[in-house]
Amino acid sequence: MELKQQLEFLIRLGQRLDLWVRPGDAEDRLTEGVKLIDGPVADMQFPMRVSDVLKARWIRVKDYATQKPVPLFIGPAQRHFSAQRTGKDIVLKSGKTWFTTDAIADAFLRAITVEGYGALLVAHELDPAKDYFAAAHFMWRSLPGVLGRVLRDGALNTKAEGGRANVRELLFPHLNSRYFVATAKDAEAGLGQSYQGLHCTELSRWPGNVKQTLATLGTHQVGNRQGRIYESRPHGDTGHFYEEYQKARRGENGFAPHFYGWWWNPAHSRPTGPGFALTEEEAALCARYAEWRAGVDCTLPATLLPGQIAWRREQEKDFGLLRQQEFAEDSIACFLGSGNCPFSSQAMAIALAGAVAPIEKEIAPGAEENGWLCWEQPQDGEEYVLFGDVSGAMGTSRLALEVIKRSTGAQVGEWVGRESALAFGARCRRIGMRFNRALIALETNLGDISATAYTALAGYPNLFWRQEESGGKKLGWKTDGVTRPMMFETLGEAVAANPHLFRSRRLIADMKIHVLNGDRVEPKAGFGGDLTIAAAGAWSIRKRPKPARPWVEIISLR
Repeated sequence: MELKQQLEFLIRLGQRLDLWVRPGDAEDRLTEGVKLIDGPVADMQFPMRVSDVLKARWIRVKDYATQKPVPLFIGPAQRHFSAQRTGKDIVLKSGKTWFTTDAIADAFLRAITVEGYGALLVAHELDPAKDYFAAAHFMWRSLPGVLGRVLRDGALNTKAEGGRANVRELLFPHLNSRYFVATAKDAEAGLGQSYQGLHCTELSRWPGNVKQTLATLGTHQVGNRQGRIYESRPHGDTGHFYEEYQKARRGENGFAPHFYGWWWNPAHSRPTGPGFALTEEEAALCARYAEWRAGVDCTLPATLLPGQIAWRREQEKDFGLLRQQEFAEDSIACFLGSGNCPFSSQAMAIALAGAVAPIEKEIAPGAEENGWLCWEQPQDGEEYVLFGDVSGAMGTSRLALEVIKRSTGAQVGEWVGRESALAFGARCRRIGMRFNRALIALETNLGDISATAYTALAGYPNLFWRQEESGGKKLGWKTDGVTRPMMFETLGEAVAANPHLFRSRRLIADMKIHVLNGDRVEPKAGFGGDLTIAAAGAWSIRKRPKPARPWVEIISLR
């Protein structure tokens, strides 16, 4: 195969990388008369992307037991991510899920098949950066068979004029493409040209001003083939990765969030003997897993197997409390607290472990954290409290409402998202009427915005009026220097005493982002704390005496 033919062959493959292929269909071709799906690859589950089939056929990684090349393993997590990726993805992962290796392989494959493609990997430290580049260089050296030797001597010859294969870069001059590795400390060393693929690994452990480093890298990244991937294990509930992952879940930064717990690795299993039995906590985990698995299109087993639980016990012995960070199984609990959160970490952990799936779920597209969740239908004779935080109508955060039982405080409904104040008021009215004409209180701190929300509640039969020191009444709840500390104290006492009443995982996640700043409880910079305010308001109103009679008319907010 001449050089021109090699280049045409590679470039045609590069144009098909993101297409789907099944055995025998139009994409099942490597070249004229040669099937793409052949040999051991034929035993894999299809459909798959062309890129994943090529990785399984061409990419070799080093088996450190034998020091010999072995085919790249395309596991359940890699298959799922390949199907779900958007080109702008943030991945929260357990340790040993093979994400970094797969992302290296994907970027390398694009560098050897896409003309003009630039791939940049940025690691948190020098030693792993060396390992990552060594892995990419090994993939190049180990391209299999006669075809691999022909390509290394031809189209993929790094010794051709303008080529390079040094300690951090593979440059393929015939394709004008490159694979470059840098560290967070010297990331700008690779910025001699634009990149179509940017892979930032272990972002939670990056030193320095991470936001500034990423902003600099972003100005040199174009295109949307592999796009931008931020991936990391958790490392505490502070830092840029933590903040960006939470924003992604809220649909606030354009990234698609992905979470891959330890069970995505099939090797995480150990033999079990007779009489193996689950603890109560393990049984609860298995129930949550089965519930989650029922809604996910993947190749994982429908339930956790005894061998997987045995492996988990082994990690518990080795890592203790750090197990949930190193081998994450919960996208909220894995971010271990910094110790400055005003709410009980133990109580929040109990709430997360006992959280049950809602019976109703209406989630906004592209933002898994936004939308309506409901855990109970209204019960005859039960009274409910609905509190709405309208501050999101200013555009700085989201609007939120919580519905709780007056009798017990149990959380029964929750909505959070973005819409106009008028639409939010109408939403509160509909939900309030559904829940037995729930007592509705909206924050009145925002003047005209609060008034706009309340116009949709005109004539509603059960609104909250606050008693003024002068003896008069005013509509709604005012959060100020007096009521705010009381609200957070009430919520803190409630979750500590009765964590099982808090059913929303996203509420617990929102509570976890709050810190003590002197004597003041407030969300971390960049977060709104909307759900926490709504829950604190609902619990604070529940503690107040029930009004003798409801007020219907809207008089004034002032």
